[in-house]
Amino acid sequence: MSRLGKPSFPVLISAEDIIVQVTGLIEENRWKDPVVKSPSLVFLPYWFFHFDSFIEPTDPETGEKSTEEGERGTAALDAISGDLDDNVPQLYDHYSDQLVVKPTQEQFKVERSHFREDEVQKLAQLKMAAKLGLQKDDVVISGVRMMYLPVWIASAVFEENEMDFEIDAVEGNVLSEDQVPYKGKTASEIAKETFFDLREPAKWIGYLIDLAKTIAIFLWTNPVTEYIKKNFWTNRSFQYAVLTLVVLLIILNDFVYHWWK
Repeated sequence: MSRLGKPSFPVLISAEDIIVQVTGLIEENRWKDPVVKSPSLVFLPYWFFHFDSFIEPTDPETGEKSTEEGERGTAALDAISGDLDDNVPQLYDHYSDQLVVKPTQEQFKVERSHFREDEVQKLAQLKMAAKLGLQKDDVVISGVRMMYLPVWIASAVFEENEMDFEIDAVEGNVLSEDQVPYKGKTASEIAKETFFDLREPAKWIGYLIDLAKTIAIFLWTNPVTEYIKKNFWTNRSFQYAVLTLVVLLIILNDFVYHWWK
């Protein structure tokens, strides 16, 4: 059983849980029979540090400057990309008493940091100053230390698609940016649903209302005369047309219903 050399958050989500989670993510987007390969465990490095910021307001009357404390807290820097991460520090608040250096899993991969500690000290100061809108000298970095975040990487195949999912092994949060595409309804599915709708008279009324709305919107958004707009709903020809359409729909609905039975 290998050691990491640095503390890591605990692995609380199993590989089996990841397979179930990824399968659910795919199926809820209407894809059928996804195949999820066995996930692999990777430990990603993060640099944690404490930051204190200070501001120097100027007294409007005397013109003298004073030093006041600003924001402070714990932050984390992705040790591979060098970007600040807003989510990982929250894990530290909840799991700092469960850190491990010797995972129970037998197979895993450990990614190495792309930055040395002295480089992180300078980079973190610049990153936090930019985030807080301060000069770099107004931010003090201390307590720099590296920790690992365990992440499950799972590949899935569904129909003509193939995707990789990155999910943290602590709380099961999806880290990968790509979203599972939504599979829209096929033409046959839409036709089948519409056909079933036609068996219910109430649904016909809905179709009729939608049709009336469409006509109204068309007239209101096209260059017709004010006279037509004012007399649109009281126009007898239009009223007869609507009444005729209702009768035809009722007759057709009765025919479809008996034919289906």
